[in-house]
Order: sequence, then C-alpha cells, then structure tokens
Amino acid sequence: MRFIVGGIVAITAWAVLLTGTVSAKPRTKTKYTYYTISGKSARNLYQQMVSRGPHVSGDRALAATSVTTQQTGELSGNSSCRVRNYKLSMDFTIRLPKVRNEKSLAPRLRRTWKAFYKFVRRHEQRHRAIWIGCAANIENQVRKIRASSCRK
Repeated sequence: MRFIVGGIVAITAWAVLLTGTVSAKPRTKTKYTYYTISGKSARNLYQQMVSRGPHVSGDRALAATSVTTQQTGELSGNSSCRVRNYKLSMDFTIRLPKVRNEKSLAPRLRRTWKAFYKFVRRHEQRHRAIWIGCAANIENQVRKIRASSCRK
C-alpha cells in the first residue's frame, strides 16, 4: 500500500527541544520572495513594512516563513507491518522586505537597513532550521513504527 499526504506544518521550537537526536534528513527546497517598500527615514520604512508585510496567523509581520510538506512511503510486511521508504519533503517560502531603491537611502540609514535586513533574514532562516530539525525527528520516529498488521 502506497501513500502520499500533503499539508502545512506548524511546528514550534519546543518540539525540537523535547526530542532526541536527529539523524534523518528531509528533502528541502527554499524559495525567497520579497515585498517592496520605500521611504527616506527609518519610520517610513517601518510603516511600509507594517502596511505591506505578510500576515502570520492573522497578525501583521515584517517577514515570514511558510512551509508545505509532503510525505511518501509504503506500508509493507506479512506477520508485522512497518513503513518503508518513508520520506518527508519540505518546500519553504521565506518572505522578506526589499527597499525599492536602496542606493537612494542616506548612508547611515542604508547601513542600518542592511544590518536590519541581515538580522531578519537570519531570523527567518532559524525558523526554517527548527522545522527541518523537527521533520528529521518525525522521519526517525515514523521509521520505528511497527504494527501487528498493515490493516491496523
């Protein structure tokens, strides 16, 4: 019996903290998308990010990471059943702000913007890393599942 399941994963950092060692490696793909902002001051840029930025769980955000997952595997066995060839695939989308004409910013604001952007990008990549760690643990746990029959 073969199965394929797709969906959105919402896993928190606590799942990684509560789990053991991770040896599996899910397949991942990451795409970056951008929303454009403009302004001549930090306040203008912030207001643009608030008004044009993504929504996460209904709330406004300055950046966001989302993931779509797909699981594949086969149930097999005669006297007992287990999942063979289990694999979890994750397609990430990281949405970040982008200044329309960054070179037009005053030098000090441009440096501040670059530092902020670097922080936000790393922050979103950390969300991705946490989800990948959780998914690897899920793969390990699914591979350990055994049942007396595949019907069960």
